[in-house]
Amino acid sequence: WLREKLDSGGLSARYSVSGETVSGFDYHSTAVYALAGLIALEEGDSGLLTKAVSYMERYRVNDAENKFNGAFGDGETGDFPSFDQLMPLLLYGTLKDGDY
Repeated sequence: WLREKLDSGGLSARYSVSGETVSGFDYHSTAVYALAGLIALEEGDSGLLTKAVSYMERYRVNDAENKFNGAFGDGETGDFPSFDQLMPLLLYGTLKDGDY
């Protein structure tokens, strides 16, 4: 299911038990991608891990002129939820050489 979602546009922030995006939660979250990465690590699925990290990195501010440079969130609005900062740190702290 995770692989299918990552292959078809990414993960939403929240799903129902039937796998449908919950209304109002159809946005991307770096924390959700980090959780997918942690699941991939547990399963030993380097392809899934690579996809999860790739999506997660799309939401990192990469602008040396921005005071939020390096953080995960929206550098224009200043929206940087703490969970979206902590979960990528946990994933990166868990990775070992050669994981992806």
